[in-house]
Amino acid sequence: MRTKKDPEIRQEAFIKVATELFMEKGYEAVSVRDVLDTVGNKSSSPSVFYYYFKSKNELYHACSRALAENYIASLSEAYAAEGKSIEEQTLLLVGCIDAYIEHERKMLMTGKSTPNRLFILDMRQQLTERIAALWSRFLTDEAGFLPTDAKRMAQFLTGGIGEMLYVFMQDGAHDPDDALRLTEDIALLVMNTIGIADEKKTAMMDVLKTYHERRKA
Repeated sequence: MRTKKDPEIRQEAFIKVATELFMEKGYEAVSVRDVLDTVGNKSSSPSVFYYYFKSKNELYHACSRALAENYIASLSEAYAAEGKSIEEQTLLLVGCIDAYIEHERKMLMTGKSTPNRLFILDMRQQLTERIAALWSRFLTDEAGFLPTDAKRMAQFLTGGIGEMLYVFMQDGAHDPDDALRLTEDIALLVMNTIGIADEKKTAMMDVLKTYHERRKA
């Protein structure tokens, strides 16, 4: 007798496969059939897919939500780093954002005509409160700001970084150098907001540039 797979595990398999396809080919170039074939159901009818998702669009949303959760998890881990200076932690946080941009760049490129552009905006709004809470805790616990000041600055950082990322995603295709420049702009925004001294700021930007040069090599 054939054992049925757990529906949640099966759904996760579709999300994992689809995310890789969307990142490789882009939303428009991926079909339901592509997802079925890659997940290992070449002989299955589309009804198998529609048992788990109402449409390709719903699957894309599920993939985007999964990416968002991974992003939150990586930021949370960076915020929780112990035994590091404020400068080291700042670079660690910016590094998380940089890795997210680089890894998910193709998945998150919406372009002007992509129907999911508004969903990306909605996802950004849903994440704003959670990310602002992380920044607020970081600014209070690690940077020594008063809670009221930390909350205000956290909202500023979250809104500023969110807008930069959204504009970047909405603009469509970018080369890797564009992503690196975006990371450097985000780093400067964070360092200026926190108030890191100019000499340390220069040193931190040099570290970032060296990291980028090594990654490109």
